[in-house]
Order: sequence, then structure tokens, then C-alpha cells
Amino acid sequence: MTYKVVSLGAFYLSGLKREFTTETMGEIKPLWDVLEQNGTLADLQTLNDVDTLKGHIGACIKTEPSEHLSYLISVATIEPHEKYETAYIPASEWVVFDAIGPIPTAIQETFEYIYGTWFKDAPFRPLQTTDLEFYPLDMYFETENPKVEIWIPVERK
Repeated sequence: MTYKVVSLGAFYLSGLKREFTTETMGEIKPLWDVLEQNGTLADLQTLNDVDTLKGHIGACIKTEPSEHLSYLISVATIEPHEKYETAYIPASEWVVFDAIGPIPTAIQETFEYIYGTWFKDAPFRPLQTTDLEFYPLDMYFETENPKVEIWIPVERK
């Protein structure tokens, strides 16, 4: 599986955050659907002003070891926005992988590969901050093999 390395300055994620457990992770996709139907995703997109990340982002915000996952459906912004919850993302290098195939299966399999296999021999180690699922604006979900980018913040070993 190929990857690219991207250096990105600090930015914010502005959006809607929910807590999930391994038992409730299946509720993430329906939440995206609700936010699309009620206009929230379109409203968020009007705030998206980080050129490198033009699209929607599902952010897995890492906290202390827990069975809970903080998941932020968001866009990248230069400044925080009071209307939405925000998370500060520090400047770092990112490794970016393509997750190609049915969602969410392709995303889960790509994360498993990155953390279960790739990092063992990679010249990087993951930072314990926030992993991103990046959905570009021109992405078409209805295709048989949609492509999502997985962004992992890293430091060199």
C-alpha cells in the first residue's frame, strides 16, 4: 500500500463531536447521513478555508486509553468557529494512505493495516493526537470503490 508524506501547519477542526464505543461505532455512518440531510454538512463546508483539506473530515480524537472514541465530523478551518465544536490540530508531518472500497469497511481495513503492519517497519511513529478520514469535495460515495484518504500525524524515528 502506497502513501505520501505531507507537512501541514496548525489548523482547527470545526464540527459536531460525538462519543462512541466499539459497540456503537456502527452509528457513525447514520450520523453522517443525518448531518447531510439536515444541511449541517453544507453549512460546515462554507467554513472550510484550509486549501490542503477541502472537503469533510471524520476525526478520531485520541484521549487517554479508553473504550470510548471521540469522533468529530468536521471541516478544516484557520480559526475556531463558535457555532461548532473545535479541536486544535498542531503542525506536523502526516502520512496519507488511500482507503479504496466500500465504506466503512475500507477505512477500517486501512487503519488496521497502518497500525498493525505498516508502522512496524516504517521510518515514522504515530503521534497520539488525531487521525483523520478525509472525504474530498469531489468524492462520489455511490461508486463501487470510493476513495477516502486516511491522514495519520507522525514523527520520524
